[in-house]
Amino acid sequence: METLDNNEKLKDFKTKLLRVNANFKFLCAHVANENGYSLNFCNLLYVISENEGMTLAELAESVDMDKGNLSRLLNQQIQSGYVEKKMDAIDNRKIRVYITDTGQSKINEIS
Repeated sequence: METLDNNEKLKDFKTKLLRVNANFKFLCAHVANENGYSLNFCNLLYVISENEGMTLAELAESVDMDKGNLSRLLNQQIQSGYVEKKMDAIDNRKIRVYITDTGQSKINEIS
């Protein structure tokens, strides 16, 4: 009987957690859209700011985005002056991504 009660509590907790997550994602998307951006655009900008110097492969894995969408969003951010790419100092086959001062200002403005 106690196991059944715990299972019900766990199921209720999972349901509430999923609802909070959905509401949070909706709120973030709303804020992003009000500022003229997609949620993916803002998420990518934030991940880059928190993990400066990531390689493109690390970034793609981190945001769980296909390379085509990542490339498109990253190019938009570069054109806007929010992000810059730099060659790795040791291995010039690797490209690293950094937030610019303009990008950091945009994150602070949206947050």
